[in-house]
Amino acid sequence: GDSREAQPFFSRRIGVAKDTTGATFENKIIAGVRLSGKVNNDLRLGFLNMQTEQDEANQIAANNNTVFTIQQKVFDRSNINFIFVNRQTTGDPDFEHTQDRFNRVVGVDFNLASKSNRWNGRTFIHNSFSPDQKNDTYSAGINLEYNAKVHSVSYGGVRIGDNYQSDLGFIRRTGILKNYLRYTYRIWLDSKILRSINLS
Repeated sequence: GDSREAQPFFSRRIGVAKDTTGATFENKIIAGVRLSGKVNNDLRLGFLNMQTEQDEANQIAANNNTVFTIQQKVFDRSNINFIFVNRQTTGDPDFEHTQDRFNRVVGVDFNLASKSNRWNGRTFIHNSFSPDQKNDTYSAGINLEYNAKVHSVSYGGVRIGDNYQSDLGFIRRTGILKNYLRYTYRIWLDSKILRSINLS
């Protein structure tokens, strides 16, 4: 995702919950398991599953929290990633609303890094799912940079849908479209104190 605007998974969200008034509470973690590593030189995976406890006094349901990701190396230094995030209520508490039963995010990211390191970039598209499924539930973005000794050009854009939601992620705001284009010209200096001057 986008590290500033839309991270589909943020581990510190597990074990933190809100009651019916919107107040934040520590939600006890009962147990969990984590597995990560290389399958081979080109394939990596990560898996995390944690169960939180029901808090009837504050009307906070027990939840099972899962994230699974797999990363495949492509070309010389690039990779493509798949991510699945799931927050699912366990048990059948009387106080929980149907629309809060689960929240899921499925996404694909492509990270570009050329052999010469002149071209770098990322593109992604994620979609969220919930019981009261609505339209405009996706986040997507692109970032591309060409970086040479004298010239540097970068472009980036991100779109976060009005109804995109990740209960286990960090979403700064929804319903946005952001674009930028930047050009930098470098002047290299023959000096031990100042190496270069960047004009953007």
